[in-house]
Parts: sequence; C-alpha cells; structure tokens
Amino acid sequence: MKTIILKIMNKRFLGFICLVILIGFFFAGLWPFNFISENEVKWLKDSNGISFYGNGMIYTPDLLNEKNPPFQNSSITIEMWLQPKVKCDCFLARILSLYDGHKSENFFIGQWKYDLAIGGHTIKPDDNIKYKEVGLDDVLIKDKKVFITITSGYDGTIVYVNGKHVRSFPQLQLIYNNKASGYLIIGNSPTGKQYWTGELYGLAIYNQILSSDKVLKNYQAWTSNGVPETSTEESPLALYLFDEKTGTLIKNHSGPQDLIIPAKFTPFKKVILSPPRETFKFDRSYLKDVVINFFGFVPFGFFFLAPSFIQGFFPFYRAIGVQELIPVMDFYNTIFSTIIISGVLFTIPAFFVILVRFRIIHTKTFTKQRKYIYAGLGIAAMLISPGATPQGDLYLFLALVLLVEVSLLIGRRFESKTGPTNTPAILKIFSKPTCRFCNAEINGSSKFCPNCRKLL
Repeated sequence: MKTIILKIMNKRFLGFICLVILIGFFFAGLWPFNFISENEVKWLKDSNGISFYGNGMIYTPDLLNEKNPPFQNSSITIEMWLQPKVKCDCFLARILSLYDGHKSENFFIGQWKYDLAIGGHTIKPDDNIKYKEVGLDDVLIKDKKVFITITSGYDGTIVYVNGKHVRSFPQLQLIYNNKASGYLIIGNSPTGKQYWTGELYGLAIYNQILSSDKVLKNYQAWTSNGVPETSTEESPLALYLFDEKTGTLIKNHSGPQDLIIPAKFTPFKKVILSPPRETFKFDRSYLKDVVINFFGFVPFGFFFLAPSFIQGFFPFYRAIGVQELIPVMDFYNTIFSTIIISGVLFTIPAFFVILVRFRIIHTKTFTKQRKYIYAGLGIAAMLISPGATPQGDLYLFLALVLLVEVSLLIGRRFESKTGPTNTPAILKIFSKPTCRFCNAEINGSSKFCPNCRKLL
C-alpha cells in the first residue's frame, strides 16, 4: 500500500514539475506582454535623416510604381546614404526590400555582421528563375557613414561604395520581371523579425541603370549637398531626403509614393509558426551545432556521468551484503527522475539569459555572489546523484559551473549592447514611485512633485 502511494505521489510531483516548466515557457514567450508594440523609429534632431533604434519599419502604403512606368528592361538603381549602429550577428537584418504583398520579396538589401547582403534572382538559359543571395565583406562598419549604390539589369548587378566600383555579380538580377511591383519596406523584413539598427540619411531609386560617372557625381552631390544631381532624363522613381524632421509622413520628392511612419509596429506579413522547410538551412552553422552537440554532450554523459552514477550504487550493496544487481524498474525510475531534475537544472541558465535580455535582473548581482552560487551548485550536484561517486559529483559540478559562466558571459554581452538598467525590473515593483522630471520620491496619491512642483 505504501509503495502504491509513493508511486502516485511521484507521478503527481513529476506532473507538477512539467506543468511549472510549461507555464514558464508560456510566459517567457509572451514577455513583455506588449502585444501592440511601439514602432521604434524616430527623426534625427541635428540633421536630415531617420533613426531605426529597435524593432520598427517604414513603408509605402501603396505599390511603389503603381502609377509610374514599370522598370525598363528590368533595370534599377538604388542609392543609400546610411550609418549602421550595431553588428548584426543574430539574423540577416533588412535595410530595404521590395515586397510583392503576397508571399516573398522581389529583392532585398541587408546587413549580416559588417557585411552587405543582397538578395535577388538568377535566370537560367531555360528561363528557370532561382533565388540567390550574395554579399560583400566589411562594407557596413558600425558608426561609420557609407554611401552605397547598386545598379542591376539583364547584364547583372554592380555595387559601388562611396562612388567606387567594388564588385560585380553578372548573373544576379534584382528585378527579373519588367512588371515587378511591390511595397517598399525600409528597416525591417515583411514579417517584422529581421530589423535593422542604424541611421538613414537619404534614399533614391531609379528605374534605369546609372553610369559609373553618374554614380560618382551623385555620391559627391549627396555627401556635399544632401541631394543627388538629377536631370529630366535621369529623374528618380523615388527620392526621400528625410528632411521633414517631424510627423509620420516622409515625402517622395520625385513621385506620389510617400513613406509613412506608423505609430504602432505593424508588419506586413504576420507569421506565428513557420514550416521547417522555410526556416531550416543546411549550412555551416547547422553542421557546427550538430558536431558540438554530438562530440560534446553525448560523450560527456556516456563516458563520465553515467558510469560514475551507476558505480555509486555498489558500495551500498556491499555494505548490506546483497548481490550487486539493480532491478530494471528501479534502475529506470532512478534514471528517469534524475533526467527530469537534471533537465530542469540545466535549463536554468537559459532562463537566466532571458531574464538578463529583458532587463529583469543584472549580471553584477550574480558575479558578486559567485561563492554562494558555486556552493549551491555543489549541493545541487550531490542531490541530483546522491548515489554517485565523488568523481561523478565533480564532473556534474564542473558542467554546471561552465553553464553558469557561459550564461554570465552571454548576459554581459546583451548588457553591453543595450546598457543595464539602474534598478532591476523585478525590484521596481517594490520601489516607491519617483518623479519623471527630477527623480524625487513621491506619494502614490499626490498629483504634484513635492520637489519640483510639476504635474505628474
């Protein structure tokens, strides 16, 4: 009877642990519970231009060339004067793209780390159209202004940097159809998940290919006067100078397609779950992850933790003078319970990084208390495998310490990019309210600050 009750309690306890983990993942996925987020785009104060400082975008409300001639001979020239503000190493950030409004982008220009990335198409001799991405190294350096010109047509794509010819891609076309049209999106992808961080000072799009001499003249005109050198024959399809400095409208100085800055972040294409065939890429990064997991964690568990854990049972068998045999069900239950507890413990560093990422806690709080954390990890290692040898406990303890140190390292990296908050968000719940003008403490019922006397 007692054995049956213990089994029921163990099942209920494991079910409760699983439920807590699922609830934790649910709330972590919905954090920070801001379902209609702010569009993180703002005007520059001291000069013409616009700043993308987070997850935001600007776009044309109508098709770019709806009332204009189509792209002649699939020809297009794009001029961009910009300054990146971060090293984009988490995803391929979109600077500019032409979205067809249905499924995909006609083309895009983006940033990966410090490299310029261009997505277009190649047309085979049998008229088979295939998507293709190319890149140029070290073009988009953090906090460095750069003027990029891209011309594309039947003969391929040419990239100019600061007026100089840098690279040619003979088989790449940005526009593969004369009737191609779409919404111009700047600062993000259509799904809103690949945002770019930086400043944009000017943008021009032509439905023709500019010569190398014209590219150089326009570069000199942009950087000295803030506008390109245009004529009637070379009038751009779209010209955005970002000289409004206020409002939600960016005027097209060469056509009717103005850009809008929405107050709320509203991506064109809302994606909740993506099929694996759309997100999976068999590339070097995937192979690297497979190699690290297989040759790292599997041998560690097989050659170190498992033998040490099993050997820990034998001293007890010898002490009571019984045969050194482990029943199959007892062995299975022990291993299963240990795996569940180990999984929860090894998941804690992931939750730690999430809490640091959303500025709920600080890494300094943990670095100052390292000795107490290590003591707790040692106790946890012994509790996970109470029958294991000291050698097995040591292996498990070192693995947990490594995970904690890696978590602190990743957390400090996030803090270096965004800057840590003065007070962790979890403690702000219990702190007294302060004045938004002078930071003086105020009473909850007061409408005026007792220090600066301003209306709260």
